[in-house]
Amino acid sequence: MMPTSIGDSPQSAVENRTPGARECDDSRLARTIAASWQRSSACGLDQDGWRELPYNSDFDDDSRLIRATRPVLDRLVTTMADTPNSMLLADQQGRIVQRWVGKKSLHNNLDQAQVAPGFGFQEEFAGTNGVGTALEESTTVAVRGEEHYADFLRRFSCVGVPIHHPITHSVEGILDLTCLARDYNPLMPPLLVEAVRHIETRLTQMSSPSEVALLEEFVRTCRTHRGAVVALHPNMILTNPTAVQHLTPTDQAVLWEVASTLAAGGRLDGTVDLAGGRFRLRCTPVQTNPKHLPGWCCAWTHTPGPPAATRQWLTVVPCRRHPRYRDAVGSGSRSCPGSTTWPMQTNQ
Repeated sequence: MMPTSIGDSPQSAVENRTPGARECDDSRLARTIAASWQRSSACGLDQDGWRELPYNSDFDDDSRLIRATRPVLDRLVTTMADTPNSMLLADQQGRIVQRWVGKKSLHNNLDQAQVAPGFGFQEEFAGTNGVGTALEESTTVAVRGEEHYADFLRRFSCVGVPIHHPITHSVEGILDLTCLARDYNPLMPPLLVEAVRHIETRLTQMSSPSEVALLEEFVRTCRTHRGAVVALHPNMILTNPTAVQHLTPTDQAVLWEVASTLAAGGRLDGTVDLAGGRFRLRCTPVQTNPKHLPGWCCAWTHTPGPPAATRQWLTVVPCRRHPRYRDAVGSGSRSCPGSTTWPMQTNQ
């Protein structure tokens, strides 16, 4: 049985649960629940009593995630009609954006626990639960009854499965099946995993040509470049492990601003000072539709230079194949055509 006070150890709480709490002992799941309890305790959450969860109803009810999910769940929910189960869809922030309920009697229980669209179930607010813990762990999580950290959720059992973006593999949302604790069925996890596979397939089909083209250029560049590679698109960012070590959120914004403002077309090379030092940069534009903003695949390597200053500068030299370069050379210009120096503000 899970403890009812913060002073009890989450690990011992899992180890000492009643034998009937699970049909089999899953050590990975036990570690997942224990780690979640530790995170919840570290956030200073109280286990007992009522908890007011964050609420925000301002979300896009026609987002790509919802459009990909709707037909899959419409079929699934039809087969689950009049069962004591509810299906929840949460976004990347752990906020419920859609809810389907089988038996009407379950409505009141869910509403009383704030399990409804607009409410946020991140671990830092709701403790261990199917949405927030699946979001933290980025894997399938089942939380049964007393395994919930917060007392107001212990009447339920739930299973959460992350929905991953087909290109970036980042978590786009969480599909969750929630029922009263006594109604839990061990077939719930595989049922939900299969549904998520169909949703991810639909997300793949909905990917724009520009996203697919950028992924292909990213993979191509990673095969030939040993240093850092980052691909930038209005809807996503791809990084290889080397880039993750050097790139800060500020750097991402700077690279996008620089790349998107530079001369259209061609290949651009230069030297840039970022938070992690000085880098030699090569940007390749990726564009499938001239009416849309291009994506950029940027390969960069660390180069010797002075420490990054408060105000940094980027000098960009266009590819010699670029029409602007050929026109300038043909006109006898001795200056580097299209060379642009960009000031960049970094964190102190």
